Amino acid sequence: MELYIDLKNKLLEVLLQLYESDTVGNFLELLEGEQAVLSYLFKESHGVTPTDISHTIGITKARVTAILDALLEKELVKINRKKDDRRKVIVVLTEKGTKEITKKLLLLDNKIIKLIEILGTEKSKILVEILNDINQISKKGENQ
Repeated sequence: MELYIDLKNKLLEVLLQLYESDTVGNFLELLEGEQAVLSYLFKESHGVTPTDISHTIGITKARVTAILDALLEKELVKINRKKDDRRKVIVVLTEKGTKEITKKLLLLDNKIIKLIEILGTEKSKILVEILNDINQISKKGENQ
């Protein structure tokens, strides 16, 4: 039992250090708030509804509205009304929004590639396997 407690403490310490690091911070930034919406819109180049954003990213519709308002003000997204139902809107990236998210994704890609180069391919593969295992365990816990 003492070994488990020691490992737990070490794991928590490492996770906290990772959370505070620039590399993980940049990655997490793409999973939250404005950057998450921009990333999602970049992947869904045909445009999406605010409801799609809410469901996919897992944030409230009110939060999506606030984020879209901020992104509209920065001219990173635009809103198009559906022709068949003017009450419904489609959100798409502007050219400026595409450039901004492309730059962020490229920066993150470069950091991840550098990390793989430093770790080496074998350790990187093991890391991916472990993270997949954690993800599967997490999913099972959510379904119980």
